[in-house]
Amino acid sequence: MFVVDEEPAAAIRRAWEERGELAGVVELRRRFLLITDNAHARRCVRAIVGWRPQPAADQSPEAESKARAPEIR
Repeated sequence: MFVVDEEPAAAIRRAWEERGELAGVVELRRRFLLITDNAHARRCVRAIVGWRPQPAADQSPEAESKARAPEIR
């Protein structure tokens, strides 16, 4: 198990989008030296590329529903 911050994730996504899947694998393995298996690295890259950014704290689903809910007086 390992943790991927936003900066490495963005670099991996950029490599994938600009140069393809193998470039994403190379970028992942360059940043995480203990990942030596290409098949595992490929699965990790596919997961990272599929991530979507979390909504900002003020745009959480609860905040949106409260903002849309009418006031009852």
